[in-house]
Amino acid sequence: RNFHRIPLFKVISFSFTLRASPQRVLFLILFHLIYRYAEIDYICCLCYDFYRTCILPFRSTFIFQESTMNIPKQRVIFHIDVNSAFLSWESVYRLEKSPQDTDLRTIACAVGGDSSTRHGIILAKSTLAKKQGVTTGEPISQALRKCPDLVIVPSRFDFYIQCSRKMMTLLEEYTPDHEKFSIDETFLDMTDTIHLFGPPLSTANIIRNRIRDQLGFTVNIGISSKQAFGKNGL
Repeated sequence: RNFHRIPLFKVISFSFTLRASPQRVLFLILFHLIYRYAEIDYICCLCYDFYRTCILPFRSTFIFQESTMNIPKQRVIFHIDVNSAFLSWESVYRLEKSPQDTDLRTIACAVGGDSSTRHGIILAKSTLAKKQGVTTGEPISQALRKCPDLVIVPSRFDFYIQCSRKMMTLLEEYTPDHEKFSIDETFLDMTDTIHLFGPPLSTANIIRNRIRDQLGFTVNIGISSKQAFGKNGL
């Protein structure tokens, strides 16, 4: 009943002391002016009820949505790396031409130069060749000394490029945001699309299985929030 007797500047000062929001300060000023000059109680009650039932609920919802929108998304980066790319793709090529042939990935084998002249270097090697000390980039003559039974096959880059493009076409089904690192490596930014496919680990397994079943070779997929960590297979 004595609210209209309080000076307006004290109402404002008291509001800021309580750290009231700007909307609530304006409402108190309006409430004070109506009460002081109109001296009609029911108008003040009507204004308060309107604020409580119509403005306050929507204001709370807006503040919640605004604060949620300001939370930065956790980035989800996939690093796709083909296992022994040239050797895997060479195996795919030979098995497509002759399914009864031996899978080069199951023997000590390497993709490189000319084995008859022992010229060139090792471009890719199988797991068995790696166990016998064969390394990528070393001369063929040195690799044959480490592994005399090493089977060396020539490269066919035109087919390798086709395999790489097919893999990229498949990966583009999951996100348009990708960065190709090399012919056999790429980064996928799944931040904005991962919710369409499920948890990151499950999605990575689906991608890996699709590449194996549809394209005939295998890949490793690292998952992280940064490209550097994803490349380490985290």
